[in-house]
Amino acid sequence: MATSTQPSQDHVHTHDRRKLFLKSPNTEKESYVGSFEDRLQFAVSGMQGWRTFMEDAWIAEVNIAPEIEPNCHLFAVFDGHGGDQVAKFVASHFIDELVNSSEFRNRE
Repeated sequence: MATSTQPSQDHVHTHDRRKLFLKSPNTEKESYVGSFEDRLQFAVSGMQGWRTFMEDAWIAEVNIAPEIEPNCHLFAVFDGHGGDQVAKFVASHFIDELVNSSEFRNRE
């Protein structure tokens, strides 16, 4: 997951009292490239943009439950919408919740 440190106040522009934005966008990108058995290739790239810190989280996980569903892969992006806590929480718990659900286990 991409995160960054919060800049000092002299780099911040107050758009409204609830949200802080940078004076110019942070265009540095964090990228990840992966593959699975020569059959699947994927890439993920994220950019912080105008926000003071990266708010999004993502999953790029291959073969998430081979004992239940072979070759089941999960790719997801979770938009922080003004904060990173929920996006990070969902990204870190989503796979366990999914593969332990009765619907997944019963292939419903």
